[in-house]
Formats: sequence, C-alpha cells, structure tokens
Amino acid sequence: AEMATPTLVLAGSCDRPEYTGAGEYLERKMPDARLAVVDGGGHSMHEDSHAGEVADLVADFVDALG
Repeated sequence: AEMATPTLVLAGSCDRPEYTGAGEYLERKMPDARLAVVDGGGHSMHEDSHAGEVADLVADFVDALG
C-alpha cells in the first residue's frame, strides 16, 4: 500500500546511522515525504538544544500545506 499523505521525516546528523538511513528510505518510498536533517541533532533533538529548529521545520512544513 502507498501512503500519499504529505509527511515530514526528521533526522539528526548525529543520530545513529541506521535512523538517518531509515529517514532516507522513507523519503524515497513515500511519494509526498520530505526529509529534513538537523545538523548536529541527535535522537532526542526535539527535546534538547535543537528543539527550536525542529519546531521551525514542523511549522514551515505545516504552513506550506496551506
């Protein structure tokens, strides 16, 4: 089954490689997915010093949906 819903996939550049790889896989396989890699972000980047950047990425993604 295909998922045709706009999807933001977030990954941190300092997270484990298999997680970033999973994000790249999802972007390739999901027609409306967009991968955003947060430079210096780890697995809990939404809770640490990158929380503002993650929030901005999510807000920009939602705003672009209209």
